[in-house]
Amino acid sequence: MSNKKVTTLDDEFKKNPELKREDIDIISKWVHQQSHLPKISDLKIAFFLHSCYYKLEPTKSCIENYYTIKTRCPEVFKNRRFKEIKPNCEIMVQYVLPFKTQEGYSILFVKLIDKNPEKFVHLTCLKGLDATISIHFHRNGTSEGHVLIVDTDNCTMGHFLKLNLLISQKYIYYLQQALHIRIKGIHLLGSNVLVQRIITTFKPFLSSEIFRLVQIHKSLDELNVFVPKDVLPKEYGGKSPSLFEMRDESLKLFEEYDDFLARDDLEINDESKRIEKVTNCDHLFGSEGSFRSLAID
Repeated sequence: MSNKKVTTLDDEFKKNPELKREDIDIISKWVHQQSHLPKISDLKIAFFLHSCYYKLEPTKSCIENYYTIKTRCPEVFKNRRFKEIKPNCEIMVQYVLPFKTQEGYSILFVKLIDKNPEKFVHLTCLKGLDATISIHFHRNGTSEGHVLIVDTDNCTMGHFLKLNLLISQKYIYYLQQALHIRIKGIHLLGSNVLVQRIITTFKPFLSSEIFRLVQIHKSLDELNVFVPKDVLPKEYGGKSPSLFEMRDESLKLFEEYDDFLARDDLEINDESKRIEKVTNCDHLFGSEGSFRSLAID
């Protein structure tokens, strides 16, 4: 049974000696001067400062990117509600494991548990992933970093062909330039040809810094060089819950924190109040906010 808990600003101060009250105040004052931005709590400002290693100007850019993308991409970031996400939970595990790496990194584990591509909806998958991350921060706050593990064992060409590249590019940009998270590793477990095709398709969207973090592992032993076996799910020889236990726990969390997600969805810009019309995201969006087109080769 999941515990409904919420992290606090005091927790962040205790965890992170680099976090300074004066830096939060500086960013808070800047936010209030940006008439288009929503009201942002000191706790969330602490998350952004942490992700940017407490550098003020990068933190401001991260905040601007975060709320601009959330506002311009409602198809991804709006209606991340339990009823919307529930079907995805029934076919896919997206879960932050209870144990961390030796470096103190949290581990986000992803795997399809239903091989039928007819049940796979890419947009709902991204909503579920983002809701998982939001709830994790709401409950646990920051960590030294985050590692993503994707077991591709049940992925098929049928799943690949249902991927929406426009939405993918939006979300990848968001992960790299906007979300208050320190990405420390991306591990793809699987040896099929599809893994390499996935890498080839998404490489143009990845910064060189993030692309260097991507590792492909043909076996569990290869993954264990980077992530210890004992922190992984039971099926992988670890102490974390089984895949189906994680699925059930995710369903409970989404239901328990549905009100939080509803409030979080409302934290978007009022673009009518924006004074400076040029944003960091304009190279991706058209003049009217439409996303530039892409095609699969």
